[in-house]
Amino acid sequence: MKFLMIKRRGVSLLNVMVFMVFAVMLTAQVFFFAKNAADDVADEREMMMYRMNLDSLVDEAKKKLEGSSIKHDKNIVSANYSNFYKKIKVWPTTTPTDDSTFPLTIYDLHYDYKYSASFTPSAWQSGDKKVFAAMPPLSYDKQTKLSNDVISHDYTVTNRYYLIRAWVQLPENFYGRKLMYQVLVSRDNEDDKKDYESHNVEVLSFQEVWF
Repeated sequence: MKFLMIKRRGVSLLNVMVFMVFAVMLTAQVFFFAKNAADDVADEREMMMYRMNLDSLVDEAKKKLEGSSIKHDKNIVSANYSNFYKKIKVWPTTTPTDDSTFPLTIYDLHYDYKYSASFTPSAWQSGDKKVFAAMPPLSYDKQTKLSNDVISHDYTVTNRYYLIRAWVQLPENFYGRKLMYQVLVSRDNEDDKKDYESHNVEVLSFQEVWF
């Protein structure tokens, strides 16, 4: 029994065209995902560079605190809304005093905030001005029992607290946002150190802030 096979013209060409269409689609998808992966890797490398720079700035501030050039105001600083950041900033101290001109700032958290009628939460929380708590100095209490069960207290300040802020303005591929490293540190009391001696600086907390 013989089977007759009928050849249809153009079938092979149609198969080739379908194959080429699928090949082009597959190539486009591979190129698309490869391009996205390359962009992601480039963004990760760029962000790593920014983070490394911020780490370097924080280390610079820690070394500054380890030295004797930053002096603590023994009298508690009284600040209000209008002069808060200017009053408690201890470095850099050069002019201009606008924080936005400096990528790195050190604040002394030994202060008393005085509420004023000009307090506006929306302005207070705008930009890189984030509210942070006052930190009392760490003290050692030497107690002496007197007559009539009266206890005498002799406090010796052992540590002061400082806040380090380093930030960077990111480009448009990161939506033009700012990235800030906010580091709370404790430093031994400078009253116990000579000018040629270094201070012990201990990191207490670290925050990565996007705004």
